[in-house]
Formats: sequence, C-alpha cells, structure tokens
Amino acid sequence: MEQIPVYIFTFIALYAQVYLIIVIFEEWDTIFTTTKGKKISHYPQVVIAVPCWNEERTVEKTLVSLLALNYPKDKLQIWVVNDGSKDNTLKAIRDFKEKDLNNQIRIIDKENGGKHTAVNYVLENMDKNTEIFGCLDADSFVFPDTLQNMLLSFEDKEVMAVTPMLIVRQPKNILQAIQSVEYNFGLLLKRVFSAINGIHVTPGPFSLYRKEVFEKIGNFRNAHNTEDMELTFRMQKNFMKIVSGVDAYVETSTPDTVYKLYKQRLRWTQGFMGNSIDYSDMILRPKYGNVAMLTIPLGWIGITMVLYMAGYWLYSIFNLLRNMFYNWQALGFDIFTYNFSLQTLLSNIYLETGTLNLISIPVLVSGLIFIITGHYMSLMDSRKRRYILYFLFLWVFLVPIWFAKAAWNTVFKRANQWR
Repeated sequence: MEQIPVYIFTFIALYAQVYLIIVIFEEWDTIFTTTKGKKISHYPQVVIAVPCWNEERTVEKTLVSLLALNYPKDKLQIWVVNDGSKDNTLKAIRDFKEKDLNNQIRIIDKENGGKHTAVNYVLENMDKNTEIFGCLDADSFVFPDTLQNMLLSFEDKEVMAVTPMLIVRQPKNILQAIQSVEYNFGLLLKRVFSAINGIHVTPGPFSLYRKEVFEKIGNFRNAHNTEDMELTFRMQKNFMKIVSGVDAYVETSTPDTVYKLYKQRLRWTQGFMGNSIDYSDMILRPKYGNVAMLTIPLGWIGITMVLYMAGYWLYSIFNLLRNMFYNWQALGFDIFTYNFSLQTLLSNIYLETGTLNLISIPVLVSGLIFIITGHYMSLMDSRKRRYILYFLFLWVFLVPIWFAKAAWNTVFKRANQWR
C-alpha cells in the first residue's frame, strides 16, 4: 500500500520531465539564445533600489558592481536604503558615497520596517520620468553588461519584468558548492519556464520591472517575508509577462552554514506555501496559464513527495533497527554472526519493485541531464564537476528538514522570520 504514492510521484515526475524536454526542443532557439551582437535601441531611465539591513561587509562591493555597469551615467540612479541596520552599514554607505564621482547614489536612512518598506520608499519617491525600476540585494553583485542584457528583453513591449541568471559567488565550502549546483540547475529551469510564461518569482538579486507594473497593481507587500514572490503571483494573476534575461549574470552570496541555509530556505518554502494559499483561486485554472497549471502545482507535489519519501525512509530505518533489537533480545547479539550484508540493508530501506525501478531510471537520467546542462550554462568559477557529486549525495538529506518545518508552520499558521 505504501508503494502507491511512490508510483504516483514517479509518474508525475516523469510526465513533467518529458513535458519540459518537449518545451526545450520546441523553444530551443529562445532558451539557448545569446545577446552577442545585440544592442538596445533605447536607453530608458533606470532606478535601482538597494535595501540594506546589517550589510556592512558586502554593501560596498555591491555598489562597486553597480557603478561599473556599462550604462549611461545620467540614465541610472542608485537608491541605497538603510533599513534600521544595527551594524555599520550606514557608515559604509556614506564612506563609499565619496567615491561616487557621477552623483548616481542617493542614501536613505529609515527605521526598520522590513525589505518591502525600503523598496516601496524608493518607488514612492523616485523621479516621475523613471521607466524601469530594479531591486538588488546588498549581498549580490552584477556584471558590467547585465543591465543592458536584461533591458534587451524589454524591447518586447509585452514584457513587464525580467529576472536575472543567478549564480553563487565564489563557493568556499561544500555547502556553498552544493548551492552552486542548485542555482546552476535553476538557470535552465528559469529559461524553460520563461519560454512558457511560468515564472513564479522575480528574485531579490536584481530583477527589473516596468514602472507601470506598480502603477497598475500596487507596490510590494510583506507577504510572508517573500515580497518578491507575492508580487510575481500578483503579476501573473493580472496577465503580465515575465521573462528570464539572457546573459544576465548576477552573483549572490549564499549561506555558509547549515543553520543559515535552513533559515533562508524555511522562509522561501513557507513563503511559497503561504502565497500559494493566498492565491489559491489561480491554481489549476487554465486562464492563468502555466504558472497556475504547472509551476505552482509542481511545487506542491515536489514538497509532498520529498516529505513522503523522507518519512518512508525514516520508517524503514526504524523497522530495520527494531528488527535488529528483537533479534538481539531473542538470540543474543553476536557481531560475528549477525548478517550485515548490503543486500539485507537495502531490502529494508528501498522499495523492491521492478516496475518502479524501470520508470525511475529515465527520471533519474533526465534529471541528471538537466543538472549538467544547467551547470554548463553557468560561468566557469561555479561549475566544477565535483560540485555535482556533492549535490547528488548530500542535498537530499537537507531539503526535508526545512520542507517539514515549513509545512508545520503553514498548517499551524506560525509566522516565519527573515533571519
């Protein structure tokens, strides 16, 4: 009986992967396009908000990357908002302002109110002639051509927002190496979902929006501490087109400890679940497109599948240990006679079914191909082959932890915290 959910999850995974593979072949030129030889026809007035809370260690590097953008200086303004930092973030910003020879940086110091209030302050006070609004986290770093490459997507008048190609900045330990593979895998998925208008989040590390988005549907909201995800859901509900930028690389700093990673992913997962519930009237309604028919449902199925499989593994291991204990009670424990063969161990943990193994193989193979393809869409520093091995053998043990906690918090309506 316990095998039935596994069959269902495996079939759904196989179906989804086949569908995505078909999309890749049908939209090959769109997904694997390049910006080489292309130039924007118009340089719009751009304002970039940089919300800061306790970012003294990274904010200067973030601002250096922004000032190095290949873009007309008179067309780009950078609003740095210190949201009640308790460290020396404000001093770091003011010290750096002296290096701003073109007077592009504006500094705002306000009481802590959360990231959404910092970003909204800029939206409500920026120049009226602003055409494009962007937001860059103070621990992320843009490449010189990133802005222009993202603006190329706005040549399509229907595009309302553009997301970047996120990669991990200089992985320094195994945990960050694992995240690097995950982010690289996301490069391919984002391009695929972009091709079918199925993007469900415009991430904090440098997403761009037409100003009219906020004029039509309002500003950012707190939204379970995932204001960027909620805005994306709202945009999708209002039939606004969102695409993934091409050659629009942005490096972001990632958690370097398991606890920091847990807190970050708990917020992301619980934010997804909370926003999905808030916008449940969209889900599985064809008029809202692939984000409602594919992206959000697959997210819920993935969470459910991970939690079920983790529970089944724990249950199987518990049974194995219990049987060992009973044998010890009945026969006495003898390390030289007890059968510790690998076959016995696996038979107690894994499901033994030929059919399941048969349909699982293409799922695993195609999943690995997706990972490798995304890996090679990234830049050289973040695509070392050994990172993939770390990911395959370690990531599976981490994900159920924050999935389980997020599900618990969502069921019992417990709020998550930013940090």
